[in-house]
Amino acid sequence: MDNGEKYQDKLLNNKAILFGETDPDFAKFFADFAFDDVVNQNDLDDKTCMMAILATLIGCQGRKAFESILPDSLKMNVTPVEKK
Repeated sequence: MDNGEKYQDKLLNNKAILFGETDPDFAKFFADFAFDDVVNQNDLDDKTCMMAILATLIGCQGRKAFESILPDSLKMNVTPVEKK
């Protein structure tokens, strides 16, 4: 299991990739970014990775994906103030 798969399991609790059925292009982009590009940066801890993912979702107006992943950010120790 590589870093991306480990992070995905930790983050999503084995849930399906967000929006895979309704928006497969976005789901692929999100999965590549969140579970490959971000987590394979060796100098980022879990909290920083999560904050990068949340910031990207807000930046691309991915409100539903942001809302879906927001509760899981607690597992990565992102504080409510940091989420805001």
